[in-house]
This record gives sequence, structure tokens and C-alpha cells, in this order.
Amino acid sequence: MTIRNIAPIALGARQFAAAALQPKFSSKYLIEHVSSKLIPAVKEFEKQYQPPVTHLGRVLSVGDGIARVYGLKSVQVG
Repeated sequence: MTIRNIAPIALGARQFAAAALQPKFSSKYLIEHVSSKLIPAVKEFEKQYQPPVTHLGRVLSVGDGIARVYGLKSVQVG
């Protein structure tokens, strides 16, 4: 084989490699696709998720920068 016979093969390989590196889908399509799958999954999770209640109490009154609370053992001045 001579250089002239190999050149078209090498050029074809270069074009093939360049085409292989091109993204198959546009970024807009990928964003829409991921959004269409992710948003419903998050909404379903939010419906089922119940945050744990660790501290429960009642605010009795608030005034002059002072709050009176009942039922919260871990309340601190701050």
C-alpha cells in the first residue's frame, strides 16, 4: 500500500472519530428529558415523606423581644 491508498482511509477514520464525539442529543432535549423524569419523582417523594418530629411545644406569648414557650425542654436564650 502506498500513502495515496491509505490517505482516504485515514481521512474516513478521522471523520468517523469526530462524528463519534459529537453529542447525539441537544442539551435542550437532555434537560427536558431529565426534567420530565425527575420532577414527578421529587413530587411523589414529597407526598410520601414525613419529617420526624423531635421537639414539639407551644408559643404562649411574644413581646418586647421576649417569647414565653411551653413544652420545649431544649429552648435557649439567644
